[in-house]
Amino acid sequence: RINWWALGIALAVGLFVSLASTLIFGAAGLLRIHFQTLDMGQWLLLLVVAGTGLLVQTGTEEFMYRGYLTQFVRRYTANPIAFIGVPAMIFAAMHIANIAAFGGHWYALLPYLVSALLYAWFAYRTGALWMAIGLHWANNLGNSVLVGTDMDVLPSLAPVIIEHPSFNLVLGVTLFGALLTFVLLEALIRRRVG
Repeated sequence: RINWWALGIALAVGLFVSLASTLIFGAAGLLRIHFQTLDMGQWLLLLVVAGTGLLVQTGTEEFMYRGYLTQFVRRYTANPIAFIGVPAMIFAAMHIANIAAFGGHWYALLPYLVSALLYAWFAYRTGALWMAIGLHWANNLGNSVLVGTDMDVLPSLAPVIIEHPSFNLVLGVTLFGALLTFVLLEALIRRRVG
């Protein structure tokens, strides 16, 4: 059964943190960002198409990595470091083709590893995949419709554009966003539970 609260709150927090992290780093002068005027018709079409497609894509990845692979590793160990970490490393490795913009160095996989660990923690924490799906969906959707880069293969329709982000800044924004997401969702879960 779908846990609409977990899916919805993770999506909302994830989208908020994605935009807020970028704007905070921009306001601090760490990221060069600019704003572009939306073509509302094209943007809404992108929102619907990307929202639907990315829900299917991220849901599938979560069932694979935080579902099947995590259960497979748990058959051999009860250690959370192992059953969270091993699927997270495999998830990051599967994104090797995405790192060409950063010279193809292995450490460019670190933002994917950080995200995978965050998704895995909340799957473990809640005992279900819905929060992980919501977070992953928010990440991919936010990178499609809220924040883009001037290095994107296709011109971005997002209202906020990051100009020539360095790897260190991408990693910094990812770490900051993961920490902020962790704090917010833990507080919301604790408030709801008790």
